[in-house]
Amino acid sequence: MQGRGVEQVDLIVADGLKGLGDAAKATFQGVNFQCCVAHKMRNLLNKVRPKDKPAIAQDLKEVFNNFETTSTLVHAQNKLGSFCKKWREIYPKVAKALNEGNILDYFTYIAYPTDIRRMIYTTNAIENLNRQIRKVTKTKVTFDKEENLLDLVFMVIKDFEGNNWQKYPVHAFKNLQKTQQI
Repeated sequence: MQGRGVEQVDLIVADGLKGLGDAAKATFQGVNFQCCVAHKMRNLLNKVRPKDKPAIAQDLKEVFNNFETTSTLVHAQNKLGSFCKKWREIYPKVAKALNEGNILDYFTYIAYPTDIRRMIYTTNAIENLNRQIRKVTKTKVTFDKEENLLDLVFMVIKDFEGNNWQKYPVHAFKNLQKTQQI
């Protein structure tokens, strides 16, 4: 976006790449950073024996299930503490991974209205959109003009938005007020 300045960035949702949150916060003063909960859960489950995966997956879902209006960061931290206490002896690495310094970045979504928490706690939706764009564009060897490629990408995005995000159009976030401070 050459020649366009960023007015204000309030929230960045990204995977848990180390250092990304710190870089985003340094670049965009006052930004909230939400790490992808789905990535975190997947990574944690990779450290667990197959026989324990269903139980741990269920417990992790409960830790990150903060989609009710009564959910608070304190309540989420209590659920996290209970999870770590329950599994610490069997899986100390899992408990340690949940007590890292940036763990609060996985609960940023709680500060937003319940209507949109499910949209912002994971990067799965944007990854799905990127997958749809790659699927359509990889079958085309060349494009006559750059505009033709942009038109095709635009059509994929509009189709995706109509099927997936119609309930929460992106423009509805413009005047969004957080429900609580992080």
